[in-house]
Amino acid sequence: VYSAQHAKQAVHVWAWGRPQPLMQCHAQEPLTAMAADPAGAHVLGGSRSGRIFVWRVASGLLLKVATAHYKAVTAMGVTECGGFLAT
Repeated sequence: VYSAQHAKQAVHVWAWGRPQPLMQCHAQEPLTAMAADPAGAHVLGGSRSGRIFVWRVASGLLLKVATAHYKAVTAMGVTECGGFLAT
């Protein structure tokens, strides 16, 4: 399970039945939207400034930061094939 707190600059990775997160993936600012690819290999987050962050699930490594919008990213979704991101 992946979660982002409104006021924190991190994504927490949880396992069912465990009281503590398995890992944290850090962002440069708080996230306003999240999505994952269908294969479960990548988690994506969007921010108030319009930036999109991409992390590799297996390692928690931040792979890419891209400026995508002039305003906040409020929703995200990945297509079933995993080839496109809609924001």
